[in-house]
Amino acid sequence: MQSWRYMFWLTRAAGGILLITAAALLVPEQTRDMLEEISDANGGIAAALAFHFCLIILCFNLWHWPRTVLSAWYELMDEAQARASLAAPPDQKDSSVNITALKQIPRLLFLGGAAAGAVAALKSHQYLQAAIVLAWAAGGYWFFTYRLQLQKRILGRESLQYCRRSEPPCWARHSLMASFWRTGDVLLRHAPFGRTPALLFLIVAIVFMLVGTVTSFLPWLSGWWRWSEYLGLFFSGPSAAIFCLGLTIAPLTFLLFLFDQSRRALKLFGLSWPLRHVPVLTLLFIVIVATPWIFDLHAVRIVADKGAMAPEGRKPLGELFEKWVETCAPGSGPIRPVIVAVSGGASRAGVWAARILTQVDGLSGDGAGIFAVSSVSGGSLGAASYLAMRKSVSSSSPCFLPRNGKQNARDQALLDAVRSDALGPTLAASLFGDTPRALFGAPAAFVRYVFGKLRGQEYSYRGGDRAEALERAFEHNWDAHWPKISAALDAKEAMAFSSPYLSLVYDTASGQKPVPGMPLWLANGTDSQNGDRVITTPFDMKKTAAPVSPFTAARDALALLKSDVAISTAITNTARFPFLSPAGELAPEKLDPKKYPTQIIDGGYFENEGLETALNLARWLRSRKFPGGRQVLPIIVQATADAEEIAGQNAGAVVLCGSVGDDPSRSLGRRRPFQLFAPLEGLNSVRSGHSHIMLRQAKAEYCGSQQSFFHFYLYKQSEDDDIPLNWVLSQTAAKDKIWDQAFKSNCSEMAALTAAMQAAPPSQCKP
Repeated sequence: MQSWRYMFWLTRAAGGILLITAAALLVPEQTRDMLEEISDANGGIAAALAFHFCLIILCFNLWHWPRTVLSAWYELMDEAQARASLAAPPDQKDSSVNITALKQIPRLLFLGGAAAGAVAALKSHQYLQAAIVLAWAAGGYWFFTYRLQLQKRILGRESLQYCRRSEPPCWARHSLMASFWRTGDVLLRHAPFGRTPALLFLIVAIVFMLVGTVTSFLPWLSGWWRWSEYLGLFFSGPSAAIFCLGLTIAPLTFLLFLFDQSRRALKLFGLSWPLRHVPVLTLLFIVIVATPWIFDLHAVRIVADKGAMAPEGRKPLGELFEKWVETCAPGSGPIRPVIVAVSGGASRAGVWAARILTQVDGLSGDGAGIFAVSSVSGGSLGAASYLAMRKSVSSSSPCFLPRNGKQNARDQALLDAVRSDALGPTLAASLFGDTPRALFGAPAAFVRYVFGKLRGQEYSYRGGDRAEALERAFEHNWDAHWPKISAALDAKEAMAFSSPYLSLVYDTASGQKPVPGMPLWLANGTDSQNGDRVITTPFDMKKTAAPVSPFTAARDALALLKSDVAISTAITNTARFPFLSPAGELAPEKLDPKKYPTQIIDGGYFENEGLETALNLARWLRSRKFPGGRQVLPIIVQATADAEEIAGQNAGAVVLCGSVGDDPSRSLGRRRPFQLFAPLEGLNSVRSGHSHIMLRQAKAEYCGSQQSFFHFYLYKQSEDDDIPLNWVLSQTAAKDKIWDQAFKSNCSEMAALTAAMQAAPPSQCKP
């Protein structure tokens, strides 16, 4: 008997998509916060409708295409009598078909998709949304169970299938193409609602994939149609991924059916296949994984404007510091440049970095102010937001943000910009952009090679991948909230994230002169092949290296690219954490075929706090000599967004100037690791070990009689309190947990910093 297992194998395309969707909705803790957005004031009805619409699309496809492929496999008309005829007589059981499995498998797949959505909503305490999912799922199951009877009662016949075979067009009337055409026609003719709707479903999915493929290979087309960005706007967070996965079922089912039915096509090439079926999914997986290894598909985007500043025009670090001192620390007293290091942690780190930077900025004055920001991964999003605000008001407020009484409006708009959804467009570009790009990477590489020969130079793909989708999402979110931020700042200049990175520090309109008082942004990435830092900097690291470089064993990202990058690209240069963002190639516009470009990945692989670069800079500044014997006394501010420790507990776990030192005899062990993965776990844990060393070095060097090290840690408020690691945050997580509660848990540290900078305490920490 052809059993449940056999029929599940026939419908493995839908089954695989269901497993992927269920894992994405139920396993990551981030999903819980994403679905909370459905009930947020900023999400509301639109977000809820988008979630249910995408889930319905997925569940319908989980039923429709398994129903189609089973009917086509057994060449069944969509009628109850036809299905019953498959049951063999008692003496022929070996050739019979399990009728119950034939009927129920598509319905169970439908229910499986709905169950995943309902359970995810329940985990997020979205009980109303879970009830709505269960309601339409029950209605759908009832409809699919009695569909044939309803069709007969309403239309007078059970089957709506198109029975007549269609002849292949002239280009597909021979050999292999004709075989594929007829096989595909068999599948479509057995669709439950007929050939035309099934063909439309298939065409819609293929069009989405084609648009993603074409714009990934020709990213300049996405300048007028950024499809992944628009898709992310309509279907935020997990909804975009659910929608794309739902559409994927149609072409994947079609492809598998072609190969399952067309083994004989191999004979046309004189080939034979020892297995019963071609392992299509395995082959696709191998191609998708291997292609980016063989061909470069992820070169880092550069600024296309020929008038943009060249990296060679950057000033040495010493000259930029002297300009900062002239503007923000004149006089004869000590110079107190503040260096803020912000850790990685996706959007939660971005929100935390923005919170700490704006608060430290509010304390600036009398020779003390923010001179530099060293950022990693998600913290770079907050750093870029702060620096874009500073640049937009640099002419009227060169050393700190305006103090005009509009800080609350500014902070709310800033918070919304940083926490807004950047995940939906990235997932859409990953599924319908990077995946087909990898599938067709080999033939595209040949076309690129020919094109490069005609141009007389090598050619790299820049953009068009999921890294650009993430960058475009950052740009869109910032642009969408900029009017409110600008109004609160009384800003006259718009500073978009699509602007060149170097325009944050240099005024190209005045001959590329440094902007007075503008902080320097050091964005930390990692060289994936050598393990060194790759820093995106506004100063020339080579010019700064004499006599000794402050940043040992570090690469200069812009010098490697020989071009400037957008602000959004500078963020992803620190935030390429697989597998959401790919490793980027720092390939210059004119490639040297004898040299391999540096591969840049997330800065957190090297050190997740951004503190080593900050300490390197502080030590270099302390060695500077100024007329009159003025001392340079740097202040180190660390903003860590780990969200692992609980406020008020585990005294000493967070490194502070007043915290208890380490006890070498105390074990910090956890549950015994699985031996097979112990080496991988150890390698991953070393990242934290680097940060632990840097924090203790900072404490040892800057916690003397005059405290100059301050550590702001993103505490969670309880054991059950989850602050997700994601590129989208709900209002509850961003505003209540991070912006308000976590900051108040750091009021004692803020008081110490306030005293060191001789400023008034922020209102949130006043008794």
